[in-house]
Amino acid sequence: MPKATFLNLPEERRNQIERVLIELLSEEDPSRVTVKQIIDRVDFSRAAFYKYFIDLGDAINYVTRIATNFVHKAIMREITTTGDFFLGSRNYLAHVADYAPGSREQRLIIVLLNGGNSVLFKRTLSAQNEELVQHFLHLLQQNQINIEDQNEAISFLYLMMSLVTDALFDYTSNHWTKSELLADFDLRTKWLLHGILPQ
Repeated sequence: MPKATFLNLPEERRNQIERVLIELLSEEDPSRVTVKQIIDRVDFSRAAFYKYFIDLGDAINYVTRIATNFVHKAIMREITTTGDFFLGSRNYLAHVADYAPGSREQRLIIVLLNGGNSVLFKRTLSAQNEELVQHFLHLLQQNQINIEDQNEAISFLYLMMSLVTDALFDYTSNHWTKSELLADFDLRTKWLLHGILPQ
């Protein structure tokens, strides 16, 4: 988490630093990004960087959390809007395929795929997040998905996230078109819902 000095910066300056971090982390593997690259693009001193972040890993984790939250909210918004897990996830993927190249949204997806999986899949959602869990359980019931308890519900949520992020990874790695992405996701959904063995 960034230091209080970063969080207390004027919003415009904070956004500028975030934008530079997002750009760098979407252009290069996070392991290759250096503090020098950041300070050259933002035009501040090395000392200023360390006033804002504990170290480079802190800055990378901060941006990865931004990307993770962006993706989580967008997926849940689509699922809530449609009332359907699979259709909502499919609609989310369709929106991703429409992101303009180089847009903040597209860059956040790349940041997530470049190294955010440990943050994305960290099981921070628990029974303590009662309101979110209850909303999620309601969606499961609405979709007639047989889930026995909250722990199973949370595991299912992470399965859905994995399904979507795997589709995104394949989409970007293979340079698929929107229709190729959706066709592949439809197959994965079919296999999950109906299985692959004859009944």
